[in-house]
Amino acid sequence: MARIRHPYALECTNGSIRYQGYEELKLNPDGNQRGLCPLESMKKLIWTLCLLSLGSQGCDYRWTDSDLEPVRKELTQKIGLSDRKDSPTARQVIEPEPLAPVDSTKVDPGPSSSDRSTHWIDPSSLPILQWEIIYLGNRPVGYTRRSIEIPTMKQLQAIDGLDSARELATKDFVCIEAESRIRISRKTGPPVDQNVSIKTIERLDGQLIGISGSLDTGVTKRLFQGAVKDGALTIEQNEDKVTSKVSVPWEKSLRGPFAIEQSLRAQPMQLKEVRTIRYLDPFQIGITESRLEALAQAETTDFEGELRSRMEIENRSTSRAGASNSLLWTDQEGVVRKTYTPGIDRQTYDCDPVTARYVISKDEFDATSLKSLPLLGSYTKVSDTGFAIFRVASGMLSKDGSISSRTNQMPLRVNDRTWDIEVSQTGVGIDLSNDLPDEANLASAGLIDYKDPFLSKWIQTQTAEQTELDSKQPQTGGQAAQVAQQTRRQALSARAWVSKAVSSTEIDRNLQTPAVTLRQRKGDSLDHAFLLAAVLRSLKIPARIAIGFKAVPSTVRPTCQLHFWVECFDSSQWVPVDSTIDSELVPTDRFKITESSFASINAYEPILGVTRLISDIEIAARTKRP
Repeated sequence: MARIRHPYALECTNGSIRYQGYEELKLNPDGNQRGLCPLESMKKLIWTLCLLSLGSQGCDYRWTDSDLEPVRKELTQKIGLSDRKDSPTARQVIEPEPLAPVDSTKVDPGPSSSDRSTHWIDPSSLPILQWEIIYLGNRPVGYTRRSIEIPTMKQLQAIDGLDSARELATKDFVCIEAESRIRISRKTGPPVDQNVSIKTIERLDGQLIGISGSLDTGVTKRLFQGAVKDGALTIEQNEDKVTSKVSVPWEKSLRGPFAIEQSLRAQPMQLKEVRTIRYLDPFQIGITESRLEALAQAETTDFEGELRSRMEIENRSTSRAGASNSLLWTDQEGVVRKTYTPGIDRQTYDCDPVTARYVISKDEFDATSLKSLPLLGSYTKVSDTGFAIFRVASGMLSKDGSISSRTNQMPLRVNDRTWDIEVSQTGVGIDLSNDLPDEANLASAGLIDYKDPFLSKWIQTQTAEQTELDSKQPQTGGQAAQVAQQTRRQALSARAWVSKAVSSTEIDRNLQTPAVTLRQRKGDSLDHAFLLAAVLRSLKIPARIAIGFKAVPSTVRPTCQLHFWVECFDSSQWVPVDSTIDSELVPTDRFKITESSFASINAYEPILGVTRLISDIEIAARTKRP
């Protein structure tokens, strides 16, 4: 599986947007391209990246746990994707040229609704869930998730003009929904997430009935919905609280935004065949015409770098935005497995959801800054009062649920972007009713694997030595108190084992399994947390990992650093423990943004929610209540 590092896909500096040297959009100080309406330059870029993700590719994998097992095993053992020396694809650059006139007899009018044999998909094969990973250059930047299923009666009844009982009873409809996420990296400022979604209700022969969707640029959001009625497609859209309506004349030969996929699946192309398809561009609300030509049946690399026999198809499209070219590779059933757009050096590959999320998350984590942050205010030493207050300001924190209120901290919202977080050592006043441990806190899953033979043997050795010591400890209080005391004593013993066996290093971007950390006898705070959580779970003690920031005292320049520690449940409450420090009692020198059981193989997702804040957060520390 190819994994090639590449510079940022998109750079925004000095009033310009530059994408890998291919093109440059000069911006006015307000961020608009000269001569275009507000935000139009950003929308053009997003349309180019996102619309291609949604409109013309597809696959029909229906993944199960057995399908994903090889992927899970590889990711678990190697904690990364194996490097390959060969390029993920042999790219063919198509020089732009005017479209040649097309013989009208080759225009694809779409199958007739009266003939069920011409339906582009077999309803008995539904539902289908599809995933694609998106690359700009050699860097993964996003993914597309598409589903194809039979629509619900409620979805059908919501479409204007489709209300007769006879029509609704035929069930000759299909619902296609595509969602695309692309992360745009910038040299200045945090990355920008672009999210696009489209949902269509169509007849099984491909005739468009209704459409809805959204385009979220990270700056503005646009919503739209429409339906075909009386020879016209009428779309109502809302952008920045401004509502408008657009009507497009609609012929029976026109199709929805997934027309290319539908045409290829209904009838796979033959060598040298030429086909023309006219379909809706939902973001420009206009008609696009694509000329498809089957160039060759040849071998090309798939996402994992393996050669596959595919039909290579050239796609030349014209729309209101101009002309564009791309290549598609389809299998024998006409399903698109790979695409390439040379103008923006964009590739897509069909793959399973685990791999798609993992590759994108890992690449983003590798590009994230893990630098120390300045800690505002005076912080010469850790408070010995048993509590501390951190003031956190960031525009990336949402109004609710952004900062954890569990275990031993209580956040208080000050204004739209500021929180005060009070941290205590005792956890007094924390509501435990909605924070009881579950199976995920005891599981041997993801990177917290305590069933590794090497780790298991080490744990057994440590446990045998500790049993004799525990038998000499006095028991006080009632039965519940004794259970809590015993559990906490075990947890602190486990902390001591890890602390003694593994030295602490600076935070880095390598994620180690507990067994690897134990073998190497060193690791950063996350590696310590994975190992300690694995030991605790093996002892039947629920454990999870806190993700946040740790204050570093200084009389000159106090700082705050990304930090990880463990929280275990002693049968009565959650207790923080940290094997990177020489103390059983965790000081109030830290606060967390969230906590995670890390049950998924993709360990990067919960971490990214915190690391994204590093580029846009201010932290001040207090030792006294205001």
